[in-house]
Amino acid sequence: MSDSLQNPQHDGRGRGHLVYLAFVMLCFFAASSAPTPLYHVYQQAWGFSSALLTLIFAVYALSLLATLLVFGSLSDYLGRRPVIFAALVLEILSLLLFIGATDVSWLIAARVLQGIATGIATSALGAAMLDTSQTQGPLINSIAPMFGMALGALGTSALVEYAPMPLTLAYLLLLAAFVLQALYLLRVGETVTPQPGVLETLKPALSVPTRARSTLLLILPADIAAWALGGFFLSLAPSLLAAATGSTSVLNGGLAVAALSCGLTDIVTIRGGQLSPETIGAPPGDLHADYAHQADFEPTAAGVMTDYHTWYAERFAELLDKLDAIPEGSGTMLDHTIVVWTNELSTGSHQHDDLPIVVAGGTTHFRSGRLIRYAPTSPVQGPWSVVDVGRPHNQLLTSLAQAMGSSRTSVGLTEVALSDGSMLDCTGTLDGLF
Repeated sequence: MSDSLQNPQHDGRGRGHLVYLAFVMLCFFAASSAPTPLYHVYQQAWGFSSALLTLIFAVYALSLLATLLVFGSLSDYLGRRPVIFAALVLEILSLLLFIGATDVSWLIAARVLQGIATGIATSALGAAMLDTSQTQGPLINSIAPMFGMALGALGTSALVEYAPMPLTLAYLLLLAAFVLQALYLLRVGETVTPQPGVLETLKPALSVPTRARSTLLLILPADIAAWALGGFFLSLAPSLLAAATGSTSVLNGGLAVAALSCGLTDIVTIRGGQLSPETIGAPPGDLHADYAHQADFEPTAAGVMTDYHTWYAERFAELLDKLDAIPEGSGTMLDHTIVVWTNELSTGSHQHDDLPIVVAGGTTHFRSGRLIRYAPTSPVQGPWSVVDVGRPHNQLLTSLAQAMGSSRTSVGLTEVALSDGSMLDCTGTLDGLF
């Protein structure tokens, strides 16, 4: 987009401002993903459809793309500082719209303005970083957007979950950051000499060098698919997670978006919180102290805990059904996904032997449809006495890692001491799974 090397005048304070430019870039992309965990909250409060929710994200993406095409080279002619300042002002205005939003039209207007601001900022900041450091600038320019999006989604969801003012606090913090950045910009030296011809640059033009066209055609489908997946996650992930898991935690959506942004989506963990007894039709009481701890010897408590695990089993089955309904390759998404359901303890009295673990899906990795029991043959000191246990969980984790393409032969401890003084080997995989 921007030719940062046409006439750069390196800032005398040079590299000292690279951190500032990187922080501004990070904040712009953090602001772009900050609304994502809130979409489901907005949807519940205002009652709009998932199609309209997708539109709210789409207008951001379209305005960002259009802005890059029209204003991508603007800072080469007007200078980096004025263009970055204009982007900061537009971003501040978009945050004010988010803060004052009372219906969907406000969100759409805020996202359009945010897309324009981010588009203007992206090219100007990227060029300014390259002006400042031709070695570190490109690296920072490539990673700051992804980390910014992860930070925005995760930070906002954490604030919604644990802090006051769930619909505005994240925007207020970002607003303060952008105001301070606009003030600090006065201290940053200009690296480009303004020149005439700015109006000509506002005419969108697309061109690909002849030598690069074949390569572009090869990678274009994958690139489109990757960005489409990103758009899907950034608009609908929180709502879909809530529907699939029954969880009301906003943090789940933020974690999913953060994982996608940082390339960590090979593994997703869904942690179930403690249900209230009323949810499963049990008498009032403390589920942990009154029921889980009493389940080994009190029939009523045992029945409550049976209902508790039944509720989670139903949610687990719903998740499997949803994955199995999505075509992928020659099978379904469930065929290419390994879903593990387990608990931290086998009983409410804190025993860890005879712990059931359900491994579903992954038909391309494991032979499914079987019950495998590993005989308890190793004496280990339990919380109350010595108990015989089966194979270590480390071997299950290694089996899962290898099924996902890892070549590692162990996860965690490689051995543990048994009560008879010998050592239990924790390396390798569980036999019978593959």
